[in-house]
Amino acid sequence: MHHAEDRLTESPTRWFQGKVAVVTGGGSGMGREAALTLGGLGAKVVIANRRSDRGSAVAEEIRRSGGDAVFHQTDVADEGQIRSMVDRAVSEFGGLDLAFNNAGAYQPEGPTGAVDIELARRIIEVNVLGVLACMRHQIPAMLARGGGAIVNNASALADSVIPNAPAYVASKHAVVGLTRAAAIEYGGRGVRVNAISPGITETELTMENGGPLSGTDDAARQAARRMAVSHHPIGRLGTPRDMAEAVVWLLGPTSSFVLGHALAVDGGWLAR
Repeated sequence: MHHAEDRLTESPTRWFQGKVAVVTGGGSGMGREAALTLGGLGAKVVIANRRSDRGSAVAEEIRRSGGDAVFHQTDVADEGQIRSMVDRAVSEFGGLDLAFNNAGAYQPEGPTGAVDIELARRIIEVNVLGVLACMRHQIPAMLARGGGAIVNNASALADSVIPNAPAYVASKHAVVGLTRAAAIEYGGRGVRVNAISPGITETELTMENGGPLSGTDDAARQAARRMAVSHHPIGRLGTPRDMAEAVVWLLGPTSSFVLGHALAVDGGWLAR
């Protein structure tokens, strides 16, 4: 077993070399950046994504850079596809060591008294049951390898609230609950489970299809951006790179005593 001093001086490239990772929602945004970073550090990466064009492009980018990656089409609302994703990691690369459960859905569902229940159901299905099903199949594969590490993507809204998105807010609170539950169940068996709680980050999810940075025209988008920045005392929005660095730290050996924690990567949102 490594001593802490060894871990702190160990080359991250050497540690991640040969590890097998899955990244859901790996075709864009935070997932893409985390996958590229893991691939660059020597991990073999399964890019799981609903959109095959984006997912395939990320896997190809990793391979072009000398890494090892495959794309596996995955909708995290479908448990069968999640099982297939984990099976692909095992069949392609021999096992599973690391996971970033990043895929999620966001769309305002309206105020609680007038919420669109079907939209809310989809958000819960993807953001809560999707994360639970991912861990359901990832954890046994990691135990078979003697351990591993999982990072779930929560949100600053796991510990705060915005209006008109009750199911989304509830779903991110739930992701932290799932993270803590799995952490105490499996931490003593070598599987560490943690989460990140991002602030508003410049990704496709936030800038398209009703996301908080989307708008009907340029003026509306600029106004939305100014409002979003105002929530972050650091004076800017998050970037996928900010989130990927936190994910890779939580997946790596230098965070070995961190368990069941939701790491705020939020520019001060929650400290306000």
